[in-house]
Amino acid sequence: MASSFGGGKSIEDQHNSLSLEDKDVDFLDLYEIEEERIEGLKWRVIGRFLTDRSINFIAMKNTLASLWRPIKGVVIKELRINLYLFQFFHDLDIERVTNGVPWTFDQHILIMKELSMWVQAYDIPNGFMTERIGNAIGQHNGTYVESDPDNFARVWRNYMRIRFL
Repeated sequence: MASSFGGGKSIEDQHNSLSLEDKDVDFLDLYEIEEERIEGLKWRVIGRFLTDRSINFIAMKNTLASLWRPIKGVVIKELRINLYLFQFFHDLDIERVTNGVPWTFDQHILIMKELSMWVQAYDIPNGFMTERIGNAIGQHNGTYVESDPDNFARVWRNYMRIRFL
C-alpha cells in the first residue's frame, strides 16, 4: 500500500512527476552577480564643502539631487561632519556632475574627488606579475589607475597591488 502525503498524492505519483530538465532549473550566474557588485563600487565621489559650519544634510541632499537629476539616481551618505560620499549608478551621471563643477550649497563650494581603491591580487603565476597584467586586472574591475611600483621590485612577493576607480 502506498502512503500518501502533501495533497493526497502517493509517493509513486510524486516520484513519477519529478523531472530535472534545463527549463526546470534556474541557474545562478555568479559572474553576473560579481559584475553587479563591482559595478556598485564604481562611480563614487567623496566631497566636502568649503566651510567650518555644519551643513543641513537633508536639505543639501535634496537640493543636489534635484539639481543634478541623475538618470539612475544618486545615494548621498554623510561620513562625518562635512564629509560626504556620493554614489552614482550610471557613468553619464558622474561625468556630468564632476565636469559641471563648481557646485555650491548655501553659498559654500563643494569640492569633489573620485574615490579610487587599492586591491591586492593573489595567486598570480610566475612570469605574469607585470604592469600589463596589473592593467588588465584594474580594467576588469573598473578604470585602471596605477600599479604599486614595488610589485615588480620584489622577487618573492606573492601578490600585486593595483589601484582603480
